Amino acid sequence: MNELHKQSLANQELNDTLEQLQHNFEEQNRMQQQMNRTLNKISQLVSLLCSDSIKSFEPPQTVRISGPTQGTWMKDAASIGSETIYYLNNYDNLNLLIEYSTQAYFQTGTIFKNWSLPFVMVGTDQVVYNGYLYGYKKGNNTLIQYHLQSQIKKEMTLSGAGHDNQCPYLWRGYSDIDFSVDSHGLWVIYGDYSNNCKMKLSKIDPLGFTITKTWTMTWSKRLGNAFMACGKLYVLANFRQSPTYIQHTYDTTMQKSNTFNSSTGLPLTTNRYVSSMQYNSNDKKLYTWDWARQNRYSVTFN
Repeated sequence: MNELHKQSLANQELNDTLEQLQHNFEEQNRMQQQMNRTLNKISQLVSLLCSDSIKSFEPPQTVRISGPTQGTWMKDAASIGSETIYYLNNYDNLNLLIEYSTQAYFQTGTIFKNWSLPFVMVGTDQVVYNGYLYGYKKGNNTLIQYHLQSQIKKEMTLSGAGHDNQCPYLWRGYSDIDFSVDSHGLWVIYGDYSNNCKMKLSKIDPLGFTITKTWTMTWSKRLGNAFMACGKLYVLANFRQSPTYIQHTYDTTMQKSNTFNSSTGLPLTTNRYVSSMQYNSNDKKLYTWDWARQNRYSVTFN
């Protein structure tokens, strides 16, 4: 009886522990969903205040020179006041995300954490948003949403999108699918493979990881690069020129596009190899990877 009683107590303790773990997991998911809903509400409110167009770019500040010619670096646009920098080295067979706790540590190459990823990405247009990494898988047009802390992964097929150099930016490098974040939320820029790689822009709901709306441009995806700011798409003419310029813009609120030439487009000074562009709505800086230089631009709005 004593042994049976001990076994019964052990089983009950194990069941209690499992129930507590399940409760903790469900509570964590509930809090994460609540955080996402709050973030969406904040984004909607901020988007009402962010309607201006970019007026100018200041000359770039080179924060660090490191890595190969191509890559990407960014901050989590949802983490207001955070100094954390994320870094992806190169454009092919990406399965390691490097985290630096501050800009000072980033400049000295002092790593805070290496995130080993259970999948392989390509391209240089990933983003970290609200603790989630977004990118696309090598070999197809599957989008990935990966929560760094919980390691929970979701996937979504971006139907019709070119991939693996079918509809890349001019520099190629598997740059077919480009994630972007601004005060309006999460976006993905890509080319329609069945329509001569015409550039498309889709809004993503992070909570359900679904496409909520899509716009089709009149120009090809095969241009310099692109990014979103204040609900507007900005498309770079060429990645190898300096200065280059913004050739196209598209306002998703007004549903209006504009096309410019080298005389009328916003000029941008570069190091003549822009492989990634990410605007951060918190510090109003444009982050680029430009010939192994991690550059940052101050942005002025109208």
